Amino acid sequence: MSRAIWIVVKQLFPYVWDKDWRMRARLLLSFLLVACAIALNIIIPLAFGYTIQKITTIGGSSKSLILFIIGGYGLLWTISALITQLRDVCIFSVLEHGVHRLSLSLFDHLHNLSLNFHLTAKTGAIIQALDRAQRAFPDMFWAIFLYVIPSCVEIILASITFGYLYGFGYGFVLFFVFVLYCGYMLYAVEWASGFQRGYNDAQSKTSAWIADSLTNFETIKYFSSQKYEHLSCEQLLLERETAATRRWTTTFIGVYGGGSVIIGISLLIFTLALGYKALYGKLTVGEFVAIHAYFLQFTSSLIDSFAYMVRKIREGLVDMEYVMRIFAIKPDIIEKPLALCMIKQAPHIEFCNVSFSYDNQRMILDDVSFDIPAGKTVALIGSTGSGKSTIGRLLFRFFDVTNGAILFDGKDIRDFSLDSLRCGIGIIPQDVTLFDTTLYENIRYGHLNVSPIDVEYAVHCALLKDFIDRLPQGYQTLVGSRGLALSGGEKQRVAIARVFLKRPSLYIFDEATSALDTYTQQMIQKNLCELSTGNTTLIIAHRLSTVVHADKIIVLQNGKIIEQGSHTELLGYNGYYASMWQQQQTLFLK
Repeated sequence: MSRAIWIVVKQLFPYVWDKDWRMRARLLLSFLLVACAIALNIIIPLAFGYTIQKITTIGGSSKSLILFIIGGYGLLWTISALITQLRDVCIFSVLEHGVHRLSLSLFDHLHNLSLNFHLTAKTGAIIQALDRAQRAFPDMFWAIFLYVIPSCVEIILASITFGYLYGFGYGFVLFFVFVLYCGYMLYAVEWASGFQRGYNDAQSKTSAWIADSLTNFETIKYFSSQKYEHLSCEQLLLERETAATRRWTTTFIGVYGGGSVIIGISLLIFTLALGYKALYGKLTVGEFVAIHAYFLQFTSSLIDSFAYMVRKIREGLVDMEYVMRIFAIKPDIIEKPLALCMIKQAPHIEFCNVSFSYDNQRMILDDVSFDIPAGKTVALIGSTGSGKSTIGRLLFRFFDVTNGAILFDGKDIRDFSLDSLRCGIGIIPQDVTLFDTTLYENIRYGHLNVSPIDVEYAVHCALLKDFIDRLPQGYQTLVGSRGLALSGGEKQRVAIARVFLKRPSLYIFDEATSALDTYTQQMIQKNLCELSTGNTTLIIAHRLSTVVHADKIIVLQNGKIIEQGSHTELLGYNGYYASMWQQQQTLFLK
């Protein structure tokens, strides 16, 4: 356990030891105050014993001296209490700043991870893990540097002082009890941490499931599955309740209960031994009180603080496990040092013998080669699962090709910086996801510096103006989580407006008008054609009527190119494309 603690502390300490000199000064001051508190904790029992000794021998002492000693004892205790509070105030802001930096670092790291990670990760579980880490981070540092380490130092110094003043047998007993208690606590806390881990797993599973259920609210209503969701939620909450009960039972009985028994038995034996010596005149009353106060102070602190803090450290380690595992994940897509900045001009794109698979088992693209000349429009069509949308993801470098290369103006896409590459590409995806904010913020997302006039123009081109004017709150209408307050067509038009604002060098229309009615589709299609004129454009579509104007149409099937040419040329081949065209025309006439 100790090695695991220091590994985690080593990883987390840079978040506390900030470059800001004020934060460093507060941290160093808190450590200085800890040292002062240790010194006072050793001195105060001695002062208390000395006070009792003087009171019991008042006949030989000045009453004013007695009052002075009593006042000094009270003053020392007051100073000790104030130092403790000041120490906590100093380190509080440091630890909260550390939580801020840790959370931001994890947030950035998650955004740097590959799309593949986010396709498999459970967002609810990640949020829950981050929440636990935000609580565990200050608790761990607080416990380690303000309680456990100071307590160990304090016990060692107290044992030496104790032994020097009253006999090393007493010091040895105090140290032996401390070692026995620590040994038991380490074992008990390690044993109980298994139940803590089980509780964390149950809580993460429950949170992830609830988040998923609420996200799919509409689907649940479509299939009248609320009762099923209720029963599933109840089962998960029951498992969490059981795990929580086991966690607290083992903590209070196994950890705290066992530790209290050790301290209680030790205190009983030690007090009886002291009492025996005092009764037979081998100890004065003052010595009895001082020795007993020493032993009681440090053993009581073990029960009151040490056990709790050791448990908080171990729980913190368990709570940080998932976050540390996330930090250990390396991004699949890594930007080269001194990466090139892509010039914002219509690029000439080449796919050179590109092969790709998500899991190295099922090939999605198999030795695909084609090019999109600068300023030209190329369309990709094919059945579901043929690899069309994967090509769009590869262009954004959400994934890297398994074999082959993608070239922009003759340069490998992997040579460009990710920011410049993605800034130069605009996509209208088939599945549009909006943020839980206003319609206006969603439209101008990624373009915060654009003027209201630019936004109005984009809205006009996306045929959103009439829709927004009909809304009581207009642009300030909240769209709800993932844009659930809008229809599919409305969300798609928001995505189209975003692309109008971005004005990239390469346009990707992935079923850009699939959720629109025929009239709106034709109007927006006209606007999109005007927008992308002179720019390189890739259209991914099922409706062949949306790609007839393309300079070249590429037909994919099972990850391979089976046909390519213009609309007229492909009809002349009388192959797969001609068959699809005939089927869609027949369906349209019906």
